[in-house]
Amino acid sequence: MTIDKTGPRSHTTRLFRLLLLTLLAAFLMGSRGHCVRLGKATSQNTQTSPTWLRGDFHYHTTYSEDARRQMGDDVQTSVSLCEWAGLDFVAFTDHRTVAHHSDPHFKSNQLVLLAGEEWGHGAHAGAIGIQTQVPEVGAKRVDQAIQDTHRQGGIFIINHPCDQGSVWYSSTKDIDAVEVWNTPWSMKKNDTSLLQAKREVARLGFTPNPYILPALAHTGGGSNYQALKFWEEMLNAGRKIPLVGGGDRHMATVPGQPSTYVFAQSRSRKGILDAVRAGRTYVTRGPDGPTSLSWKADADNDGIYESQIGDTVGVGQPIPFRLQVTTRSGGTLEIVKNGQVVHKQTLPAGPATVSWVDTPGSASWYRVDIYEPISWSWPNAQAFSQLVKAGNNGATVSLLLNMIAFATQNGLSFAPIITGLPTMIFEDKYNRILNVSPRDPSRCRGAISSPIYAR
Repeated sequence: MTIDKTGPRSHTTRLFRLLLLTLLAAFLMGSRGHCVRLGKATSQNTQTSPTWLRGDFHYHTTYSEDARRQMGDDVQTSVSLCEWAGLDFVAFTDHRTVAHHSDPHFKSNQLVLLAGEEWGHGAHAGAIGIQTQVPEVGAKRVDQAIQDTHRQGGIFIINHPCDQGSVWYSSTKDIDAVEVWNTPWSMKKNDTSLLQAKREVARLGFTPNPYILPALAHTGGGSNYQALKFWEEMLNAGRKIPLVGGGDRHMATVPGQPSTYVFAQSRSRKGILDAVRAGRTYVTRGPDGPTSLSWKADADNDGIYESQIGDTVGVGQPIPFRLQVTTRSGGTLEIVKNGQVVHKQTLPAGPATVSWVDTPGSASWYRVDIYEPISWSWPNAQAFSQLVKAGNNGATVSLLLNMIAFATQNGLSFAPIITGLPTMIFEDKYNRILNVSPRDPSRCRGAISSPIYAR
């Protein structure tokens, strides 16, 4: 989330415009109650076996000061919105506070609610599954924050590690995951400057982690792409670390875009956190993106694919891999080994199965990328794309206000939950543009999996 930095006059103008847009949207968008549900979550008590759960590890309520100023939503409204969005779980990650944990409305019969905080003043991290606030420490002593999170039974996730002004230079020792996908992919279209980062490192006066500067050397894909490379640098160094995604909602957007799926042994706080610790995650652009993703390996060549995301297979022998996934309109599969695309294949619309064999000769990791096609021929496609491109990096206030105006003028739907600012529903064709790959505008990011490892 990027906060606009403007003077008092422009701030007043923006607030006036915000109120006008809110009133206009409320008048024009018609009956909110006719909006369809975006997903379907089951009751917390109905899960009887391990399953994939869909959620969001990065969400701000009005206990975050910036979300309060930007007409975000309180805990009660946020819970209702996440239930309507069909999430199975959500982590509330307000800036440097766990006040939402004691809010009387922090409860749900449908969602698994995870108390957490977004830790840090410069670089940020998600401390998820905690009971008390993790003490703020300097960049040189981040290990203390990680240890405190773990003492509380929580997990520590590095958030948007390559965002300008929030670059993660600190230690990565004992972290549990990396937020590779923050907000819709193309909203993080700007690269973070390697030269500027080197100057900041010199000012900080300590040696950064060995992964961040090589990641920032990758240009042309935006800061989410640099975050992907940051994560891959750790994987190439032999680390076993999963990825997650975070909607980073402050206002006006639907939770769970992107969505993180976790393979949980139980529908509970422990089940979800343990799934992350086990590396069993994948991220999609949201409920319209690829579903039912299964990335497995047959470690002993007996015809049974028993090894899944997060597991480790042996080296020195052929290993059959299998992807199963469902897409709306097909797409492209890329199998990535040690940071390089080693297999590429077209996927048909609907359910698809792809089999592939490789012989890892040494320590390796294998993950999948799924891209989906974008059509630019329908009305408003170019106009919406230009709207997104014209915004600053991230889901800024000015960009979201412009998007609300666009949605209102073009008859798009809004969520039936009454929120501080109208919550926009962008149907699939719009959502694809929100996740367009800056490196290839003919396609959008559909899904990214955590790896299967070979050792």
